[in-house]
Amino acid sequence: MKKLLRPLAQITYRLLKPAIRPIALRARRYLMAELQQDFRQEIQNSLSANLTKLQEIRHQLLQDAFASQSAIHHAQSAIHQELQKATAHMVQELQKAQASIQGDVLTTRQAVTHEIRQATSTTAQEFRDTQVPLRQEMVAAHQKALESHSLTHLETQQAVSETTQRLDEWFANINPKLDRIEIYSHATARRVAVNCGNGAVLVRTEAGFALCAENDHALLASLLETGELERGTRLLIEKLVEPGNCFIDVGANIGLHTLAAARSMQGQGKIIAFEPFGPTKALLERSVWMNGFASLVEIHQAAVSNETGHHKLFLGATSGHHSLFPLDERTSTDTEPVEVSVVKIDDIVPATQKVDLLKIDAEGAELQVIESAAGLIERNTELAIIVEFGPAHLKRTGIAPGDWLNAFAAHGLQYRAINSVSGVLEHWTIENLLACDSINLLFSRKNSGVWERLDA
Repeated sequence: MKKLLRPLAQITYRLLKPAIRPIALRARRYLMAELQQDFRQEIQNSLSANLTKLQEIRHQLLQDAFASQSAIHHAQSAIHQELQKATAHMVQELQKAQASIQGDVLTTRQAVTHEIRQATSTTAQEFRDTQVPLRQEMVAAHQKALESHSLTHLETQQAVSETTQRLDEWFANINPKLDRIEIYSHATARRVAVNCGNGAVLVRTEAGFALCAENDHALLASLLETGELERGTRLLIEKLVEPGNCFIDVGANIGLHTLAAARSMQGQGKIIAFEPFGPTKALLERSVWMNGFASLVEIHQAAVSNETGHHKLFLGATSGHHSLFPLDERTSTDTEPVEVSVVKIDDIVPATQKVDLLKIDAEGAELQVIESAAGLIERNTELAIIVEFGPAHLKRTGIAPGDWLNAFAAHGLQYRAINSVSGVLEHWTIENLLACDSINLLFSRKNSGVWERLDA
């Protein structure tokens, strides 16, 4: 049966296909058109809804941005007001501190002047009190010689000679006393020390007023006794530095050499100072400001070496003994090393900057400093360099004295020793250098005008 119906069905399908196919296509188009219209409408509705949401979100974001800008503006205004208040308060505190320091210094100076006047008055009175009896004795002896007919001319001369000898002895005894009074007067006049609080003590030095740490007893004792640390080097710096010069102070410490150079510049010039230890750098900044040299001095809280980054700073018993190298038992303390920044001079000082004097007090890192300033040294043919030579530093760092000196000679530099008291330049052999504890040397090129200026 199936076999009979299958051919019949195939024939029927072939006959009806041309008529049914267009009808089916039209029906499909009709049904699909409605579906497409529904889809388009649904998509349009969805897009409209999404667009509305996007507009709402954009509006909300604009409102949030405006609110944030307003808040930032208010915050900036508040911060600016707070900074103004803090600055005004700081200025008032500094003015009060300055006025207090000036008052203390004036009071101390008046007291010292009063003591000097009293000492001078007492000495003068003693001189007068002793002079009158001597004159009376001389007159009495002379009258006695004249009145006594039994005295011979020889005896008269002997009496006068004895009296004169006594007078000479008195003058010989009084002159040392007067000299001591003068010395004590000058020393007392220098002994002006004021506790400024926050661990700082103000000391009057030969270079100006300087602040140092109240627990740096060795430094305080030296400043109160002599008024400075390295007299000869200070005198040489004052002779070398002129208005308009540039001075680089590596290892500035509390700034005595910085102050001396700034004073010699007379308001014209530039000083670049490096001090790695934070508390000492803060004292240096205040000392520079207090002496009126803030516009001349640029201070970097960093150690100078032949590398950049960070390095341990080993703390000595006094601020001038801090070093990038481990210290020996004589100069070290139980304090842990601190991390400090290290920089190269050639990275800090512009190549266009002319430099006249470079001072290096690096407690063993002198050659690293020279390496970091190789470009500066080559550019400045008239450069003078003051550097400390210390056999103990060479021993700590493992550098032979000859190698140390050759590092300077490689740049064409020659040296002379600086007399620690007078600042006069002296010719020292390497044997002389090794025989001392420490000596500051002046380096410059053979044909540099530095030698001619200092010998004049």
